[in-house]
Formats: sequence, structure tokens, C-alpha cells
Amino acid sequence: MNYKVWFDEGIGAAHLKIIKMSTEEDVNGYMPELDSLLKGKKEKHVLVDLTDNPPGL
Repeated sequence: MNYKVWFDEGIGAAHLKIIKMSTEEDVNGYMPELDSLLKGKKEKHVLVDLTDNPPGL
């Protein structure tokens, strides 16, 4: 797993941290997780954290 996903109540957004270059398997993993975290939210915000600067991104 090359990512972490959680909901940050402080900023009211889902947080997706990319650790290494995403694979198809990663995308198939984090998209349903994001969908679940944002379900029922009036506004749907996602913060994508690339601070680890994955090679090839």
C-alpha cells in the first residue's frame, strides 16, 4: 500500500497521502475509501499530500 487515507475533522476534508508512486491496485483501494469517508458530506474536499515527492509522479 503506497498511500494513507483518513478524514481530517480539523479541515473538513479527506486526506490522501501518496507515499510512493500509485499503482492501479492503490487507486482501486483508495478511491472506495475516499468515497466512504465523504459519503453524506454536503461538500466533498480531498487534500492530496505529495510531500514525500514520489518518484515518477
